[in-house]
Amino acid sequence: MKLVAYPALGLLASLMVIAVIIALVPSLDDFDPSNPLWNGLSVFTISHNVTLTPAIATSGLSSGTVLVIGATLNFTSSEVEAIRGFVERGGYLVVLEDFTPTGYTLIKALGFNVEVYNGTLVDPLYYYKDYTLPRITLWNTTGYFNYGVAVKEHDGRCVGYSTAFSFADLNSNKVYDSGEPRGPLCVAVEWRLGRGSVLLVADSSIPINSMLEVNLELLKTLTRGDLYLVSDKWSKGLYSTVRSQVINLYNLTVNTQLRYILAITLIATYPLILRILRAFREEAVDELEESIRRVKALHPNWDLETLKTIAKELHRRREDPKAGGERHES
Repeated sequence: MKLVAYPALGLLASLMVIAVIIALVPSLDDFDPSNPLWNGLSVFTISHNVTLTPAIATSGLSSGTVLVIGATLNFTSSEVEAIRGFVERGGYLVVLEDFTPTGYTLIKALGFNVEVYNGTLVDPLYYYKDYTLPRITLWNTTGYFNYGVAVKEHDGRCVGYSTAFSFADLNSNKVYDSGEPRGPLCVAVEWRLGRGSVLLVADSSIPINSMLEVNLELLKTLTRGDLYLVSDKWSKGLYSTVRSQVINLYNLTVNTQLRYILAITLIATYPLILRILRAFREEAVDELEESIRRVKALHPNWDLETLKTIAKELHRRREDPKAGGERHES
C-alpha cells in the first residue's frame, strides 16, 4: 500500500502546487494583457478599461474603438467581415503594426493598400532614450515609437509624420546612408469605410507597459469611445498555452455545474482518503513494532516495555520535532 499510495499522493500534491503557481504567475508573451513586464499590455488594459474580445465578436459592436495590436495570427474571412461590419456601422478600427505582416494583411483584406519600408524608423535628434525610439506626431499630438517603421505607399490619408531628421534605417546601423528614405516620413494612415474609419499606425509598441507613460496623450488622440482589444490573434508560448488551459479548466469547474460533480467526487473519495491515511498510520506502527523486535532479538536481556517507550518517543519526535519539550535557560 505504502509503495503505491505515497508516490500517488505526492504526485497529486505536486500537480496541485504547479497548477496554482501557473495560475498565479502571469504570461510573459509580447502584448499579453496579463503580462506586467515591459513588453506586456497589463497597465494599458487596466488603466483604460479595455475589454478583451475575439475578432469574430466584433460583429456585435457598433461603436467605440477596436484595437489590433501586434497580431501574428491571420484573420479568417469571417473575422474580416465581422470587423468590416463593425467599421461600416460607425466603428473605429485602429491597427498598430510594425514588421509583422498580419496587420497589413488585414488592411488589404478590407480593400485598402499599404506598404512599409523594411527598416526601423530612426531619429538621431528627436527621440526617447534611444535613436530607435523616435518622436512622431499624429495629428497635433506627439508620441514615441519603439522600433517602428515608416509607410512607403498607401491609398489613404496620411495623418502622422516623423520629424525631418528621421530616416528609415534599411541596413540597421543607426547611421544615415545614401539612398535611405529621409523624413519627414508618413507613420499613420487613415481610411474611411462606410460610417466609420480605419487607422493604421506603423508601430505596435505604443501602448506597452514601458512606453505607456510617454504615449498617454497619443493614445487619447488615436482612440475614441469604449475600447476593445482583439485578444485571440497572438501566437502563445508554451507556458501561456498551459496557463490558459489551467485557468479555463478552473473556470469550467467553478463556474459551471461541474462544481457539483467535483463536490460529490470529493465527498465520495473522502472515506478512501481516510483509509489511506489510516493505512499509513498502521504501517508506521508495524514498522515501529518490527524495529522493537529486531532490537530485542539483538539484546534479549533488555526490558521490552522500556524499548517500546523509547521507540514511541523517538517516533513522536520524528513526526513532531517540537515535541521534545521546551528549552529552559539556566
